[in-house]
Amino acid sequence: MDEIQPSGVFHMAKYEEQFKIKVVQAYLQGTDGFKSVGRRHDVPHSVVRRWVESFRAHGVDGLRRQSGSYSAAFKHSVL
Repeated sequence: MDEIQPSGVFHMAKYEEQFKIKVVQAYLQGTDGFKSVGRRHDVPHSVVRRWVESFRAHGVDGLRRQSGSYSAAFKHSVL
């Protein structure tokens, strides 16, 4: 969920892996849509949809945070 800080800077919320799993399971086990599940867990419906799609494609690994940096070996291989 994006939050507007007093300075006007956007902050992307970080969600724990277990919370993402709980939300995805709520969607997959129920009859509610993305919007209803999102409202119940205070998460934008677009985020719920992205998590469900990622889970379907990659399992639990799709819900894990990605590292924002690359290893030195990978950087050298690109050059």
